[in-house]
Amino acid sequence: MKRKLHFLIIVAFLGVFISSCKKDEEVTPVDQRDQWIGTYVGETNGSITLTMAGQTSTQPLNGDISFQIKKGNNTNEILMVDETEAVRGVISGTSVTFDPMTTEQVQDGVTIQLTANTTGTLSGSVFNYKMIITGQGEYLGVNFPIEGIATTVATKQ
Repeated sequence: MKRKLHFLIIVAFLGVFISSCKKDEEVTPVDQRDQWIGTYVGETNGSITLTMAGQTSTQPLNGDISFQIKKGNNTNEILMVDETEAVRGVISGTSVTFDPMTTEQVQDGVTIQLTANTTGTLSGSVFNYKMIITGQGEYLGVNFPIEGIATTVATKQ
């Protein structure tokens, strides 16, 4: 009887050992960018203000917007693409921080240099983002500050 009990214990131990060596099921990694990918349509609202020679002027930054979001080169990168440019964003779950966008324009003797820092969040199919705009202008040797803010609400189509 003792011998039979030892045999059953050994068989049980081997059964547990063998079953624990069973190959694990493969887990497919989730690409966090997938939730972002698509075509978006929305509306931007905001303004930009410049002060020159004691005078302040504010211009609206309002209008309809459409763009695509595509996968970037790395697993945490997306690209926001419109008709003219692509901007890289780094995502963490449902939050994104885009690379600063800079522009310089010269028109009628006025030079304007702007930088926009953009962050946003995705909630389901709705993408909300905010651009903080800073910069400066120059006209006839006089420099003046420029600042603004614009918010966009866009829905994935």
